[in-house]
Amino acid sequence: MLTENHTELERAFELMTTDNWNAGAEILAQGHPIAYREKDTPKGCVLMEYPNGKIELIEVDMSGDNDKVVKIVRDGK
Repeated sequence: MLTENHTELERAFELMTTDNWNAGAEILAQGHPIAYREKDTPKGCVLMEYPNGKIELIEVDMSGDNDKVVKIVRDGK
């Protein structure tokens, strides 16, 4: 089952592969979250950044049913 968040996550995965941070900033400015990986992001996880500045480390369940927040990296505004 795909939720709106999963749709945004899939859209963000496309951004991660293109290294297009201008597009990521544009999506955030439109009020949507983005997901990305950094070199030290644990395997199977992504960083989910929200328009309010909050960043969560998310363990991705590829079945789409049980993604879970591993930790809050940065609180939002």
